[in-house]
Amino acid sequence: MAGRVLVALLAVVPAACSSGSSATAPTRRTAPSRPGTSVPGTTTGPTTSRAAPPTTARPVPAPAAATATVQVDLTDASRPTVSHGATVAPARHLPTTVYLPATTGGAAVGHDLPWLVFLHGYGATPATYDQLLRSWAAAGFAVAAPTLPLTAGAGPLPQDEADMVNEPADVTFLITSLLHLSAAPTGPLAGRLDPARVGVAGHSDGSDVAFTSGYSTRFADPRVRAVVDLSGELPTGMGPYVPQAAGPPLLMVVSDADEFVPFSHSQELYSARCCAKWWIELHGAAHLPPFAGQEPWADVVRRVTVDFLDRELAGDAVPAGRLERDAAVPQVSSLQASAP
Repeated sequence: MAGRVLVALLAVVPAACSSGSSATAPTRRTAPSRPGTSVPGTTTGPTTSRAAPPTTARPVPAPAAATATVQVDLTDASRPTVSHGATVAPARHLPTTVYLPATTGGAAVGHDLPWLVFLHGYGATPATYDQLLRSWAAAGFAVAAPTLPLTAGAGPLPQDEADMVNEPADVTFLITSLLHLSAAPTGPLAGRLDPARVGVAGHSDGSDVAFTSGYSTRFADPRVRAVVDLSGELPTGMGPYVPQAAGPPLLMVVSDADEFVPFSHSQELYSARCCAKWWIELHGAAHLPPFAGQEPWADVVRRVTVDFLDRELAGDAVPAGRLERDAAVPQVSSLQASAP
């Protein structure tokens, strides 16, 4: 599983405050020289100037745009936490940070918001992806980011990557619990979440869980309307999966220099879907940094994910070609395939 190496990566990533349908996997392109922006503790290839994004690209709110967070302490008492065959906790504790759009004064705004559950990678926490999650909230989405009991980078229990198989049920529990809080007459989440517009997203091992929650015949939640898969590969032991033409729309964002997920594994996942799918390739990027704030790739990730979520989750009338334009940044990223 790709995420087992994420712990080492976290030490060097700074903390974050052409169109046409195709049923086959994209063909890997030769990556251009890696841009010179670097993360402390890492090295990059030759410095190359980044071309400016097209002027027609839709502006996406910067990570510093006003957002608010609500801490929700959730526990699924119906299932124990089990590691290596032993019960390590009588329930599954899922403390969750909910990101919301806000006024410049920091007050949460919006009702019946489109929203999604975000799953972190192995050894990470929601804070690892803070910039990205805040950009989604600033664009008008609510984002629920749980700290998973055995795959997070910090917590009272020992880490166990095999717990991934239990995490799709965590997604279902979170959706149900958060919608219950939204349906309550009072409280910080009262009226905030639209039960008809629910998505799921994840990075690395979290993307495996997101994909499973959208497409597994055993674990999929029928309330999921869109899936965002970041640095993903086809999960093992969590299928079978629905037929290619079934299930919600899929956005995949992959790095062609990913040091942990083989490119062919991402191709296999993409090939498992036939319709309503998009493949964005980041050139010269590593496994985690583009999703934890490293530029110039992080800007592309923010833009294309918001474009996709606006179209497929919010139901907005997105201008034709916006996602395609935002994905096409010379020497940084490209759109390998798309579907209507």
